[in-house]
Amino acid sequence: MQTTTTDGEDTSTLQSENTIKVFVYGSLKKGYGNNRLLRNAEFLGERVTSSSYILGDVGFPYMFPRAAFDEDFNERNANLFKPVQGELYAVDEPTLARLDRLEGEGVHYHRLEIAMGTELVYTYLQLSPWAIHDCQSCHETEEGYWTWHK
Repeated sequence: MQTTTTDGEDTSTLQSENTIKVFVYGSLKKGYGNNRLLRNAEFLGERVTSSSYILGDVGFPYMFPRAAFDEDFNERNANLFKPVQGELYAVDEPTLARLDRLEGEGVHYHRLEIAMGTELVYTYLQLSPWAIHDCQSCHETEEGYWTWHK
């Protein structure tokens, strides 16, 4: 869609340059209540992380990077680290601010860049190993990825 200003300038490319890509893997996915926060975002499709993570659940999922744990834990639990399946969105700054509030950015979750194919995108990670719990809603796909659904 082309958008123009009152002086005739085409701003459609400016808008796409101002979007931020965010990978979601839990209650922000389509079909879940928090997806309403992404109503102004562009859905870019289903994706799988390039790196492996542990998926935990306390009623909503946590994605843990290897850096959240010590080397001994990582070695003993290597089988728990798998790529995570989710959805990728292009969001604007106001939407990102709403997501940060929902996720408790910097306190509850941490918005960090992760590899998604050949690009870096943002996602919300849990960095506190104390928060790891069993994941009753985490399921392994036939391809060996983690996915979360209630």
